[in-house]
Amino acid sequence: MKKAIAMIEKRTGRRPYGWRSCTQSTNTIELLIEHGFVFNTNCFHEELPFLWEKDGKLLVELPRQPFGDGTLFGHRHGEYGNPYHGLETWKAYFDELYAESAERPRYIPFTMHPYIIGRPGRTLALRGIIQHMKKAGNLWFPTGIELAEWCLNHVFQAECLKLRASAG
Repeated sequence: MKKAIAMIEKRTGRRPYGWRSCTQSTNTIELLIEHGFVFNTNCFHEELPFLWEKDGKLLVELPRQPFGDGTLFGHRHGEYGNPYHGLETWKAYFDELYAESAERPRYIPFTMHPYIIGRPGRTLALRGIIQHMKKAGNLWFPTGIELAEWCLNHVFQAECLKLRASAG
């Protein structure tokens, strides 16, 4: 993990504060907290962001969902999905969650891989879902760090204040 952080910082000039990998071990969360990460994006078992805590230090989990390009375009199975079908699937997914957002908070993480979505035809689907979402209005397209910091300052504010009070 130290090598990955150093490599990214050297090549981009910025330290990473978020983590995503294909899998994680029983030690991953503890290591991420130890190395100063703000968020993780590896869990599938929740619909909304939540907190991990270790020794009074927090890590925001931004759960992912299996609705990105990998699932629809079959990169693990050698299949090549139709971009138009993918777009319609994404629209249906978004429309349902957007309707639900009138009653409760919703979070829609679309996972895109450059080597999958960057192919001809598939970029059409990506542009299409972004346009569709923008037409709905009242949305925010944050980066991972922006969302994690917003969660810490607004959603999880009470938990953060309790931890700070108990530490001080």
